[in-house]
Amino acid sequence: TRRMIAKKFFLLLYLFLDKNYQQISIRFIGHTTEAFELDEKEFFSCQVTGGTVLSEPIKFINKIITNEYDADSVNIYVAHASDGENWTSDYPILKEELNILIPRIQYFAYLEVDQRYPEYGATAFFKKEFNDPKVVSELIRKESDVYPILRKLFTVGENHD
Repeated sequence: TRRMIAKKFFLLLYLFLDKNYQQISIRFIGHTTEAFELDEKEFFSCQVTGGTVLSEPIKFINKIITNEYDADSVNIYVAHASDGENWTSDYPILKEELNILIPRIQYFAYLEVDQRYPEYGATAFFKKEFNDPKVVSELIRKESDVYPILRKLFTVGENHD
């Protein structure tokens, strides 16, 4: 299922980060039409369903950065996975929130699991609206693609086209 593919992606990312970095803060954000923070166990066992509003987790991340981090003295990386669905009316808000977020972070990776809406899904939005090397989006169709795409997203200097 799409949820299991996304969880596998985040589990591999989490294991990589935990193994390779000693001073790291990993925050787990879930979302439907609202965003919320989860602990590690909740995140990997979460079964939330509902509509998707992609600007909500970005707003939530912006608040966390503003309230808890000095973006000028720490490196901030964001990885976001979704099924690509979003309310059409949310795209202007998403763009506004990303325009606040992107200057404050080092990298934003978006993973769309199972592109059901190629013409108006989030991957199309990211590719159209953000021509920035700090913003990458990838489509994943099957579980066996998780590791190669994870490697592609987080390999320094690799072409993300």
